[in-house]
Amino acid sequence: MLDLISYLLEERLRCEHAIISTRHWDIEYEDNVMLSLISSSGVMVSVHSSATQWDHKFALEIYGATGSLKLQGLVTPSMSYAPEQLTFSLSPFEDRHANWGHPSRNTMTFDIDDSWEKELDEFVCAINKSIKIKHGTFEQALDVMRLIDEAYSFRGSIG
Repeated sequence: MLDLISYLLEERLRCEHAIISTRHWDIEYEDNVMLSLISSSGVMVSVHSSATQWDHKFALEIYGATGSLKLQGLVTPSMSYAPEQLTFSLSPFEDRHANWGHPSRNTMTFDIDDSWEKELDEFVCAINKSIKIKHGTFEQALDVMRLIDEAYSFRGSIG
């Protein structure tokens, strides 16, 4: 999720605060993570990842001055997060009181997700043609690992 958010923002993120805990499952790693992030231009981002939710969810919401995008679901081999839905809406600035809080929405549903295949194709093409990778570069991966390290630096700050 962090690399997707970084890719969409096209900017570096830094961790402002993190809550990382293992409170439910008897496992070595965390079962819940909540992050407060901020981009280099001041865009605020919140992330929640949970292994304790029984209802599988994958959701990404982006709100801007003129509209919003919501991605829900993720097509995987298990199909436990499917289907994928992309909902977009525009803010009703002309008459804020007419639809305040209930903008018109347009939703598209996807039963097939070929993004993994496209990512692999780009990687193979970059090797075969000796061209630079555009998505999922070493630098982008390093930025995400740096962000994860920042989040872990908060571990233990809240009991």
